[in-house]
Amino acid sequence: RCAVALTGAEARGSPLPAAAPADAAAPRDVFLWAYALYLAGEKRKEEELAEAARDALARAKAANPYCPALGDELDRRRRRGLLEGLGPYALGVVRKELARGHARPLGDAPDVDDDGDARLDDDAPRGDAAAAR
Repeated sequence: RCAVALTGAEARGSPLPAAAPADAAAPRDVFLWAYALYLAGEKRKEEELAEAARDALARAKAANPYCPALGDELDRRRRRGLLEGLGPYALGVVRKELARGHARPLGDAPDVDDDGDARLDDDAPRGDAAAAR
């Protein structure tokens, strides 16, 4: 379903497919939708990098085109208490990509620990830096 939605969204010039899961969707469906979009964006970023092999400026600007809007949607769900299951993990992955500076950041500061690892939720730090504390 996501591949078909991506094709339609790209034809309309939309940053995300209109077929985002409903607020009442199962957490698994939200995660699969988010992860499929993230991977599709990573593929597009890799294609940009391959095309710009000799252009340093273009390589520096290569970004996952879906991260900003995907992060906004996942963050909206989190604020409304609708992000469950692996959804917070997907949000952390997107925030980590945004924190690398490859795309505009979300409104909130990204939940990334000192090692640059995405946090799994808003309260608990993760990664080696958290273990060392």
